[in-house]
Order: sequence, then structure tokens, then C-alpha cells
Amino acid sequence: MLFKSKNKGKHWDFVSTVAVDKKVGTEGFGEPVIARVSKGPKAGRLICQMRTGYELYSNHSDDGGKTWTKAKPLVYADLDVYKTNNWAAMFKDVKRKGVLVAPDSPELIGAVVDPDLIETRSGILIAAFGVRISAKLCWTIPTYPWNGNYLAFSLDHGDTRSQVTRLTTGIDTTHYMCVEETPKNNELFVVYDFGHWNGKEGRYTYGRKVKISV
Repeated sequence: MLFKSKNKGKHWDFVSTVAVDKKVGTEGFGEPVIARVSKGPKAGRLICQMRTGYELYSNHSDDGGKTWTKAKPLVYADLDVYKTNNWAAMFKDVKRKGVLVAPDSPELIGAVVDPDLIETRSGILIAAFGVRISAKLCWTIPTYPWNGNYLAFSLDHGDTRSQVTRLTTGIDTTHYMCVEETPKNNELFVVYDFGHWNGKEGRYTYGRKVKISV
């Protein structure tokens, strides 16, 4: 849902329901992030991206958030979490709840988690997200190359993603991320973690600067 405050957060008013669908994913719509487009033909558009437990969903509003398009799956760079045949063999000896994971098990489905979305001062739309291969088994065997943290860049206000960059690959992570632009134009500060909740090696937060060259 979308709420708006006119007094710097002291009070909030309900604006609209951004998305609802009881059949979506395993978690419904969660971990949403909203960015406002400020430049170009779509100036003023609000774009929302949401986690579902499986794939990432996205929708937008062109009337200040009063109404929203129907949320639809958004797949970056063909990172389709349902392509389980690509990694099924990797988990053939892994047990989930005491049972070997079958090649057609839904346990093999991946997940896109914790999206973040910003527009830089120059108008580049940047999405950050994590990909889990698979949604739960990634902490048993984390080495599949898709498993990691990503940035996606759009030069046309979200219509297309001309560049998707994998920041980490095949490592132990919870895949949670955050991205902001530094005081320098087209320089980002990106934060993500290493390790996971039950990992014996510990859990650490990393921050790094990323410079954009167009």
C-alpha cells in the first residue's frame, strides 16, 4: 500500500493499494521499493518493484500513486528463477527436511529478494537485487554462478535495462542490498552482506563504490 505524509512524517494518509494478489509467489507482495522518475517523457512516474518469494514483480503509476498498472513479473538479463533444470544436478545429493531433493521439486525454484531502486541525478534508473539459487538450498550449496548480488541500469527510465552487473557470484550471502548515489554524480555506494543467519563463518556487511560510465 502507498501512504503519503504532508508534514514530514508526523501523520500519514492512505493513497492507494499498489498491488494485491493472493496467488503470487510464496510470500505475496513484500519488500517493496518505489522510485520517482524525474526526467524525460515519463517524468513523474512512480515505479514499484516487489519481492514475492519467487520472481520479482514491477508496476507503475502515472497519476501520483492514485492508480497502478497490474503488477507483472520482471526478469533481469534472463535470470529466470524457474529454470531449475540448469541447477537441479547440483543439488541431487542434498536433503531438504530429511528427503533428497527431486529433480522436479519446487524446492529448486530460485528467488529474487530485497529489491532497491533509485534514480541518479543524471536520470539513470538503477535497481539492486539479490538472486538465490535456489530460494532455500543456496545456503547448502551457494556456488551456482547466478547466486549473488546485482545492479541493473536503465537509460530510458525503466523501459529497458541496458546493463546488468553481477557484483558477487556463487558466495554465501543473504542477498540483501542497498544502493545510493554519493555526492559525486554517477558514483554509487552499494551495500550487501557476506554469510548468512546460521553460517559458522560469521556475517559481515560490505560497502563499495561503483562508478558509472555512460
